[in-house]
Amino acid sequence: MNYNEKGIDFMERIEKSIQLSHYKLLFESSPDAMFILEDEKILECNQAAIKMFGFTSKTSYLGLRPFELSPVKQSDGKDSSDKDREMIKIALEKGSHIFEWTHIKANGENLFLEVVLVSLPLDERKIISASMRDITKRKEAQNLIESSEKKFRKLFNNANDAIFLSELSDEGIPKKFIEVNDYACKKLGFSREEILGMSSKELDFRGSGVHHTVKRIVEEKFETFETFIISKSGNKIPFEISSHIFRLFDKDVILSIARDISDRKWAEKYTKLFNEAKEYDELKTLFISNISHELRTPLNLILGIIQLLELKSENNLITDDERKFDRHLKVLKQNTYRLIRLVNNLIDITKMDSGYIKLNLKNDNIVNVVENITLSVAEYIEKENIGLKFDTDVEEKIIACDSYKIERIILNLLSNAVKFTSEGGEIIVTISDKGEEVLISVKDTGIGIDQDKLGVIFERFRQADKTYTREREGSGIGLSIVEALVKIHGGTISVKSEIGKGSEFIIRLPVKVLDEEVWEPLGKSVSKNNVERINIEFSDIYS
Repeated sequence: MNYNEKGIDFMERIEKSIQLSHYKLLFESSPDAMFILEDEKILECNQAAIKMFGFTSKTSYLGLRPFELSPVKQSDGKDSSDKDREMIKIALEKGSHIFEWTHIKANGENLFLEVVLVSLPLDERKIISASMRDITKRKEAQNLIESSEKKFRKLFNNANDAIFLSELSDEGIPKKFIEVNDYACKKLGFSREEILGMSSKELDFRGSGVHHTVKRIVEEKFETFETFIISKSGNKIPFEISSHIFRLFDKDVILSIARDISDRKWAEKYTKLFNEAKEYDELKTLFISNISHELRTPLNLILGIIQLLELKSENNLITDDERKFDRHLKVLKQNTYRLIRLVNNLIDITKMDSGYIKLNLKNDNIVNVVENITLSVAEYIEKENIGLKFDTDVEEKIIACDSYKIERIILNLLSNAVKFTSEGGEIIVTISDKGEEVLISVKDTGIGIDQDKLGVIFERFRQADKTYTREREGSGIGLSIVEALVKIHGGTISVKSEIGKGSEFIIRLPVKVLDEEVWEPLGKSVSKNNVERINIEFSDIYS
């Protein structure tokens, strides 16, 4: 009996013995290539098989081994004809078997097939049903994915930035890392397994990392920020982190790319230090220029009057009346005071830098101290056609203070107020009892200070107006001395100002009393020393 006769006999036996008419319909109409095998050879195949393998007729495939149509070497060194025997043997033993097989088409292209072998009982014969499905497109897509994954993995691990992948929970909270690249492990000193056991919070994007910015990342899909990550050895490494949220296999994932910005931070730090040093050098240059100007002006006036008097004396021309002589004397004294004031300020600056400024604390009525020094300059201020008011909500408030330094503070603030307040303006000094502290305010209706200058007016050598066209001269150290004197009393000083409306300096002093001190209230009269201090402090106003 030839193979054709065997095939016909086989199909008849199926229809008669096991009622497989439905199987025959499925066999013929299946889009997959279907074969019936006996002793590893083809007894029957369907139209899909003829089309798939390019058979010319029904008889051209009979008796062939389907896996011998295009032998291909396998990864284990065996060709497909060797492998098919193993697969058929497994199917006969287990009843079925599934594997993949590669067929080379006539044009040299690969045809990737998924093969299903099923053992069919038929009398005592060993019959195999083979179904072959074309999975070429699936394999090509799979190969493309694998190739892309290899390229991505290579790029991922060779990147010069630390890369982290973390999954988001349903509540939008980052869970533990699901992937990390080699650079991150090397940079931070952790093993891959150690990092994959952490969350962003535990790794310390610690303190200000991804877990704090998740809401913005979820809402905006992207976020860039700077933070520190602590390495395994404890080093604090600055990173710039860009985080992006996207869908990966139906899950929300955060991709975080962290760039080490240590060099940039180092450059920023030293650029800032350089700029600060440059600015300070410019301030010192300006200060020296101001000091030279401050010294030269009174010295020139003093020298000029001395030369005038010498000239008149040499020529026996000293016939000035008393009024002219008093005017010359006043100029000499006032400019001497200006020099003394400048020297005092320079000495105080030196003492402050050396830590030699000491307080001579005594229990005193701060209300009297401030009121007396305010009233003592009333005559000077009124000569400038500026009003002066003093107000207090308490008549007596005993605190431990150095009355001489408090006087210097108030005199400096009042002289500044006079400098920058025009005729017809007003200066108001108030004291308020706040229980644990005393508030002293010196307010004027002068020209005011720019808002961007308020933060620097207490800094040494700083001035709200740096030009020589300002109405009153100054070295730029007066307010820095005032602040220092307030601070050594344990207090604070602040300023509020508005251009064209004036300024208000507010001093807050703590209420502390010396236990063993016997309080002696300051007298109402102004001593000669007080007058001289006032003359010195106001010397650059009356020229």
